[in-house]
Amino acid sequence: MEKTTVDGKDSTGTKIAGNIGIVNLDGSLTVTGGAHGVENIGDNGTVNNKGDIVVSDTGSIGVLINGEGATVSNTGDVNVSNEATGFSITTNSGKVSLAGSMQVGDFSTGVDLNGNNNSVTLAAKDLKVVGQKATGINVSGDANTVNITGNVLVDKDKTADNAAEYFFDPSVGINVYGSDNNVTLDGKLTVVSDSEVTSRQSNLFDGSAEKTSGLVVIGDGNTVNMNGGLELIGEKNALADGSQVASLRTGYSYTSVIVVSGESSVYLNGDTTISGEFPLGFAGVIRVQDKALLEIGSGATLTMQDIDSFEHHGTRTPELTYADSGAKIVNKGTVEIQNLGFAFVTGENTTGINSGTISLLQNGKDPAPSPIVLLATNGGSATNAGTITGKVTEQHSVFNKYSTGTSNSFIFNNDVSSITGLVAQSNSTIINTDSGIIDLYGRGSVGMLAIADSTAENQGKITLDSMWVDANDTTAMRDIASNSAIDFGTGVGVGTDSYSGAGKNATAINQLGGVITIYNAGAGMAAYGASNTVINQGTINLEKNGNYDDSLAANTLVGMAVYEHGTAINDQTGVININVGTGQAFYNDGTGTIVNYGTICTFGVCQSGNEYNNTDDFTSLIYTGGDTITRSGETVTLNKSAAVTDKLAGNVVNSGTLSGDQITVSSGLLENTSGGIINNLVKLDKGAVIKNAGVMTNNVDVSGGILNNAGEMTAQITMNAGADSSLVNNTGTINKIVQNAGVFNNSGSVTGRMMSAGGVFNNQTDGAIMRGAALTGTAVANNEGTWNLGSSSEGNNTGMLEVNNNSAFNNRGEFILDNDKNAVHINQSGTLYNTGHMNISNSSHNGAVNMWGGNGRFINDGTIDVSAKSLVVSANNAGDQNAFFWNQDNGVINFDHDSASAVKVTHSNFIAQNDGIMNISGTGAVAMEGDKNAQLVNNGTINLGTAGTTDTGMIGMQLDANATADAVIENNGTINIFANDSFAFSVLGTVGHVVNNGTVVIADGVTGSGLIKQGDSINVEGMNGNNGNSSEVHYGDYTLPDVPKPNTVSVTSGSDEAGGSMNNLNGYVVGTNVNGSAGKLKVNNASMNGVEINTGFTAGTADTTVSFDNVVEGSNLTDADAITSNVRGMDCQRQHRCQR
Repeated sequence: MEKTTVDGKDSTGTKIAGNIGIVNLDGSLTVTGGAHGVENIGDNGTVNNKGDIVVSDTGSIGVLINGEGATVSNTGDVNVSNEATGFSITTNSGKVSLAGSMQVGDFSTGVDLNGNNNSVTLAAKDLKVVGQKATGINVSGDANTVNITGNVLVDKDKTADNAAEYFFDPSVGINVYGSDNNVTLDGKLTVVSDSEVTSRQSNLFDGSAEKTSGLVVIGDGNTVNMNGGLELIGEKNALADGSQVASLRTGYSYTSVIVVSGESSVYLNGDTTISGEFPLGFAGVIRVQDKALLEIGSGATLTMQDIDSFEHHGTRTPELTYADSGAKIVNKGTVEIQNLGFAFVTGENTTGINSGTISLLQNGKDPAPSPIVLLATNGGSATNAGTITGKVTEQHSVFNKYSTGTSNSFIFNNDVSSITGLVAQSNSTIINTDSGIIDLYGRGSVGMLAIADSTAENQGKITLDSMWVDANDTTAMRDIASNSAIDFGTGVGVGTDSYSGAGKNATAINQLGGVITIYNAGAGMAAYGASNTVINQGTINLEKNGNYDDSLAANTLVGMAVYEHGTAINDQTGVININVGTGQAFYNDGTGTIVNYGTICTFGVCQSGNEYNNTDDFTSLIYTGGDTITRSGETVTLNKSAAVTDKLAGNVVNSGTLSGDQITVSSGLLENTSGGIINNLVKLDKGAVIKNAGVMTNNVDVSGGILNNAGEMTAQITMNAGADSSLVNNTGTINKIVQNAGVFNNSGSVTGRMMSAGGVFNNQTDGAIMRGAALTGTAVANNEGTWNLGSSSEGNNTGMLEVNNNSAFNNRGEFILDNDKNAVHINQSGTLYNTGHMNISNSSHNGAVNMWGGNGRFINDGTIDVSAKSLVVSANNAGDQNAFFWNQDNGVINFDHDSASAVKVTHSNFIAQNDGIMNISGTGAVAMEGDKNAQLVNNGTINLGTAGTTDTGMIGMQLDANATADAVIENNGTINIFANDSFAFSVLGTVGHVVNNGTVVIADGVTGSGLIKQGDSINVEGMNGNNGNSSEVHYGDYTLPDVPKPNTVSVTSGSDEAGGSMNNLNGYVVGTNVNGSAGKLKVNNASMNGVEINTGFTAGTADTTVSFDNVVEGSNLTDADAITSNVRGMDCQRQHRCQR
């Protein structure tokens, strides 16, 4: 057989340029040095090769075809290496048939096909990709058909000299780029992955895994049929020297064996196996994203066999398959896995579905397992319509996650970490359909779990046998918790006990027809954490079998349990069957709420509702619509907790004196009438309402509901964090408020110091606050009424105002500080913004407003009357971003105090700017004083005294003795001097810039006054300086802070109705300004009836029409035509146009 060798760049063995060219090769072909073995350029060309082809070196190509309708046939073996390409084919509607074996080495590509509507058949016995950064087959184009009847192996040569250097650069078996391509692999796709391991260190990965991919599909409309299955083989320390690679500790590889991106489909059939060593674990062996589909066929199998090691130190237990961004994973086959989950589903419209069979085993091959079969997060969903079976085959594998110093936020009970069937986290949904079966055996198992705004629904069957031990298990149980039902197992749970917190607003429902059966020990349903709720509308069975242990303590076999303020509801159709002597319907750790409307059957004897509740200390008494707790003059003491619900229409009413255990208003409305007294702790859940016209003497915790108070509340109102829908409307008296979320509207009186770490506090026009506030986090307080900072008869700081972190205090009403026990303190990035009136006559500190560093802001665009020692002072050095006092254009400061400064910033990084008016009185008074690197800028007006004043010795702007060279006092406005012996500027040190670009006016009759107190010894720059200076200069170098938007107020429903009602805006007036701007009301589900626009500013003008845009914004707004003017003779229309 003839042998042909082609060597060297620009060399070609056989070249045909023209249409219908034919090349027949019988002998072997060797191509090196950048040469081309065969070139067929033209349409309808044909290349037939029966010999072997060896291609190596950069730029070398065995066979190059470029033209329409090409035909390629190869029956010889092909070996490609060192940056070469075996077949480079650019054609449309071509036919390619490759029957020989192919091996692809470093940086090389076996087949590179570009074009559309091509047919490719690879009938080779094997396609082996063994090089670094190598690709077996690359298909780029649309509507191509690729049929591979042989096997594909991707196994990078770990013995090569460059193996460590390219360890993290993936090689790929098959690449498909484009749309509507069809790829069928009848053989098996095998990928070998190496893990390089080093010594263990706390909280770090044990080493690094290489990156290798078998199949990559990118584009829409592509279909891949993998009929021969997939084989993943793990290796350990296969490199000759992998120490440097291992030391990087990158952990398991995130480069998936199969990757599908785009609205394409992969159908995995045949038998898929995973075997070998995985000392770092693995994750996302198959990854689908961007609306892609992975379907494991009904006759397919996926098994993990002969796993020698599987660890994932330094990270949580991973999942076998990943789906995100709208992708879908469907299993119709049989999956058998160990110590890892099946599917991780993340993102909205992303779905995982099991309609086949999944078996999950947990054993000691993984030292820290906690596998989840189907995990949905970040808006994803997972559904089981098939069978999930989980077994703890080695007791020793169940462990206390906390003992490692860590926790997992996807685990219900970290004290007993084990198998979980389905998990929904972060706005996700999981469903066990009516055909779904979840059977779990062994300690700590959980059937379904919802966390953080997620939902779990069981329509099928969930069975737990927590005391089951595998017949071949020779290990012993570790020393783990055994005190409560959830330490053994849970059918359906909500929340988590992880370090990151329980999460909020998770709900799990065992629907009508759903059956949860717990054998021997465990909880049917359990809720952990405030606002997390489990609801039983189906059946919970407590049974025993041969694994039963009668020595177990009480509270270990429970139908429904609550922990850490959780809620459990056995609904009207809910049934709990107890057929074990140690079984009990409910358990409450003393913090939660259990509401029973349903039926409890003990050995066939059944009781319903309060008939049963009166016999069980763990349940709550139930009051629902139309019930009266106490009548006028009556006194009742509750000997157990009570719950108010809306199962029946109407209010629950209290008119007498109520004491005893706590009351939870779960839904509906609790009304405490004017003669009612409630001495109980009250909890208010989301969607529920309290209407108080009487007296409430105990604390009220608000977690998303509405509290309307027109009476007296003498204890503390707490608006819990995370409950943004919480709303308190006060027209009565409240002693103390602690706000962490939601909206508080006050038109009454708050007598204690308000504490807020989040949400919005609105002191409305008629509202009065008596003792200041402590604002932290992102809290916002808006004052349109009267806000007092305590009184002189109280202790120090009991009524002070603290504006900390990123909080803001916006005053649009009357702010009063008139005692020496309190002051205002701004810390970190807090903002105090005044557009109303501040009356400050005293202070406990050097200044009324004390700025303690960070980059706090005090902004005034209203009026401030000050007779305290100083209006604002620095109390510590500010941060690099500067702290600010800014008197804006409309700001007026009237300061009157002898030998004191209105503005005194004597620490580093402070800016003081006046754009408004500062009226200064008092002998020896200073308008603006700075030290260190202070920048004092006047763009407005500073008046030193008034005409005829007897005050003397006043200063407009002053730098103190420790001012640095970059300190600035700069006047671009006007300084009027009405006092004798007074000066626009003063410099007590030797450095700093003094600039006068503005005007200094000394009134007639004033004596001893001048430009600068130190005379010409201090250089005054600027247009109106001294020493001949007349050029405008500016040394102020800063960016003014953003101004809060006080006209935009968040409003939530103030209705007495429970959730779903329209908001009542009757009496709301849209504020307006002369310049045509208007306030905004942001509200959903509201009628505009009763809304008015304030058009009073038009009085005395000739304007007949004024338009205002977007004065009310939101969804589901009605009756826009009902908006009117609050001034007689004005007509306001739907477009918010007012005309007279």
